[in-house]
Amino acid sequence: MNFHKVFNGAKIVAATAAVSLVLAACGDKGTSSENVEHGDSAKSSSSISKDDKSSDSKDEKSSDSKGDSSDSKDDSSSSAAVDVPKGARAATLDDLAKNMSLGEMFGTTVYLATGAQHGLFSLWVPDTAWVVASSDFEDGVLEINKKTGAIMGLSGPSVVDSMKNLLSEGVTLNFIVNEKEALQFSMDGGKTYNDVANASVKTTSAKMSQGDDLKGVRLTCKSGSTTNTYSFYEGRYYLETSTDDKVEAWSAGYYDIQRSYLLMLPKFFEGKTNALTSFFVNPDTYTLSFYGGVENSCDKSTFKYEDVAAKDLVNEWEAVDNGVEWVLEYSSNGAYTVYARKGGDTQQSKEGYWDIYGDVMFMHATGCKDPSNCTQDVMGVISELDPKTGFEFDHNDPDEPTMPKVWTLPQYE
Repeated sequence: MNFHKVFNGAKIVAATAAVSLVLAACGDKGTSSENVEHGDSAKSSSSISKDDKSSDSKDEKSSDSKGDSSDSKDDSSSSAAVDVPKGARAATLDDLAKNMSLGEMFGTTVYLATGAQHGLFSLWVPDTAWVVASSDFEDGVLEINKKTGAIMGLSGPSVVDSMKNLLSEGVTLNFIVNEKEALQFSMDGGKTYNDVANASVKTTSAKMSQGDDLKGVRLTCKSGSTTNTYSFYEGRYYLETSTDDKVEAWSAGYYDIQRSYLLMLPKFFEGKTNALTSFFVNPDTYTLSFYGGVENSCDKSTFKYEDVAAKDLVNEWEAVDNGVEWVLEYSSNGAYTVYARKGGDTQQSKEGYWDIYGDVMFMHATGCKDPSNCTQDVMGVISELDPKTGFEFDHNDPDEPTMPKVWTLPQYE
């Protein structure tokens, strides 16, 4: 299966297909301690549907892109800068270690992991519960809530309920470097800052521990008639689920390996998908495994892709097809709009957020001219990009009128 072939334009409907152990997912207050295997027809509380995402507001736009393929974000942006104590400064990613201790919370020690620092953060009560969230860490601010993250863990311990409540209610962690060059944090804009200590996490040769080791790797994992194909970019992933060679669902989002767990947090998807997935990856066999004996053997291959710079797409583009005039605008804050007009009448319009992983564009619509007949999530390969002329977008949007695949810069007299 070649990911960079023309995508199937049909609307996709699918059941949960990734292996995970989920306690709460994007607002789901239920819990589950069951593993869901590839191809298992049972539904887990991990699954989320398009209906869950359709209520997202346009406020979930990102900050300015910095110019590489992973800079456009959706709902992962941090809030505005907060006041810092005199002599201190807001922390940057360079100030953060891969693993840190935030001290005691909920009657136990809570740890923060940053991994390869491609926009994914996680809070841990080791081997008990972990909250994963995406963030740009702008101005040293890390926001964790149901829009930016999800939670996994074991059933039973009371600390799991505390971590679930933290995600449900939301928390803002403000990190600073004080006048003594010590890293500290406060919660929800509080004036009291606590020290952040570096932490050590034991690794083992049986589990992959570096997320960047998966860059350019594709894992094809079969279970019965179901095949899950994972494609890993730099800090981003694409998962395609097919049955009998027919694509039934896909998702894409952030990934990293933190504390030896492969974490995948979706931001775009078609069909139901897990709000958060965790695996252990064997670096020799590329077997995916998890607690409870869940294990899936995978075939490993590598692939090459072009890193399309997000900044080169930030502009207004146009196309004309069958007398329909189209305008597509990608903004530097991660928002997009597209509309089609013919004879002064609007034929179609959408707005939402976008991101590009390598050379693959993802677009999620938060608003449509006809909400009852609107494909919210669209994906496709960007090629032949010249910021001064145009590009090709081989997409899978089936809506009518059909969105063009060749776009050019507007011409002015």
